[in-house]
Amino acid sequence: MRWKNSLLNLLALPAILLAAGFRINQVGYSAQGPKFAIFAETYISGACEVVDATTDEVAHTIEYAFLDATEDWSALPLPTSRIDFSELTKAGSYYLRAKNMMGTPFQSEIFVIDDHPLFDQTLALTLDYFYHSRANHPHVWQRDSAVGFYNAPEKGTRDVRGGWYDA
Repeated sequence: MRWKNSLLNLLALPAILLAAGFRINQVGYSAQGPKFAIFAETYISGACEVVDATTDEVAHTIEYAFLDATEDWSALPLPTSRIDFSELTKAGSYYLRAKNMMGTPFQSEIFVIDDHPLFDQTLALTLDYFYHSRANHPHVWQRDSAVGFYNAPEKGTRDVRGGWYDA
């Protein structure tokens, strides 16, 4: 029975990877820059709304998002629409909301519009990476207490313990 569940999970993987819905910039959008998202599904029926995530009020409406087909995403087996909400410049947390031609509602993940979203997050994410990549368990770095020279005329070992995991 276990192998049947594994097989079903494996068969469902392409459906998960190619799931219908929104493709957004997960880092965020610059307030003064261009803001685009992709909707992969049957075409959008009516308007696509940009909703303020803190108040659930519609901040911007894109009336004819379905008219702009996106050639860059033509590899997807689903029809795609490009959604341009560049006119929205107010900083905040938002999500996209739309319905397909069958009336099925879709909602994106929450994204940020800010002055410098990439730069604001990069330092914190980089420090977080180093924090989680540090060698803080003795079994990880103990074996480096006596590392032999590689391809060198000298004989002996060197202590290279501590620090972060190496490449």
